[in-house]
Amino acid sequence: MLKERKEPDGGKVTLPGLFSALWDFVLPPRCMACGKQGGGTMCPACADTIRRMGDTVCPVCGKELPPGALSNVPCSQCRRNPRQFTTCRSALKYTGAAAEAMKKYKFSGRRHYWRFFAARMSEYWVERPALFPEAGSLNCIVPVPMHWRRLMARKYNQSELLAAGLGRAMRVPVRKALVRTRHGKPQWKLKKYEERRRNVRGAFAVRGRAAVEGRRIMLVDDVYTTGATADECSRMLMERGAEAVHVFTLARRTFD
Repeated sequence: MLKERKEPDGGKVTLPGLFSALWDFVLPPRCMACGKQGGGTMCPACADTIRRMGDTVCPVCGKELPPGALSNVPCSQCRRNPRQFTTCRSALKYTGAAAEAMKKYKFSGRRHYWRFFAARMSEYWVERPALFPEAGSLNCIVPVPMHWRRLMARKYNQSELLAAGLGRAMRVPVRKALVRTRHGKPQWKLKKYEERRRNVRGAFAVRGRAAVEGRRIMLVDDVYTTGATADECSRMLMERGAEAVHVFTLARRTFD
């Protein structure tokens, strides 16, 4: 079962902490996934359905490979569609309670869920050092941007919140180096790689070459599906002089 790890507070008792504890006593938090009250941020039953990505993955896109597979050979999808990014890793599988909670985080205004999800990403990064050989050489973290129209409707960029949480945990600065210049159809409505690739082609731009030139960048997004968004963002960053782009997403969802 996946348990939420609390951030250390140095033993200090703070007014916000006391208020939060009192509020939880009066009105116990509801489970992020099923809504059950009194079971904590994620109730035990839902926590049992959360699955982390394994250790044996494609060295490029991070797709989980079957037991016994060679982890130093790119998967068939990466051989068929060469990637624009250097590597990609995902913390969770987009299934069970993780998928349900992420839908609420993304589409139902549950902005505060970012803390739980950013903690899961940080844990995966710390506990799987072999999957993140670039960890000590990153220059900045860049979130995948939203178009201003969608941002106005949603009120927040879920990827930007995750990036901010990771930046604090990893002590790496966050830079909003990308901007979405075209308002297209939501990627989640498209399933095939080519459809998604066409939908985001030319949809992003780099704010300034100086912000990315020579930098080793971690690109952060919420869900990896086909890699089309990660590819297009990485293409723009690499064309503007980035040395490497390492993608890190909260979860991975795949289609046949």
